[in-house]
Amino acid sequence: MVVATTLHMKPKIFDQKFKDGSTFRASDSFVRKFLHGVLSWSLQKATQAAQKLPKDWEDQCEQSFFRKAYSIKENDIHPRLYVNSDQTQLLYAPGN
Repeated sequence: MVVATTLHMKPKIFDQKFKDGSTFRASDSFVRKFLHGVLSWSLQKATQAAQKLPKDWEDQCEQSFFRKAYSIKENDIHPRLYVNSDQTQLLYAPGN
């Protein structure tokens, strides 16, 4: 994504020659250092949801459904905009 954004915004950076004759290269280590050092970003791994279900899990699911349905209806939210509403707490694009 970093390389694609750079190619879109400043494509000539990959053609620039340095004094030693080399060109710019966005290696994994460069991107990692840039994201961590400049943007203060870090990779996070997805965790697994707990295996135990609460005793009233069916009631909680039903209440959650009605809260979401009410919210969608009252706020005119398109149902397709609800993402990750199944309580699994999974990341859609994990770091590794």
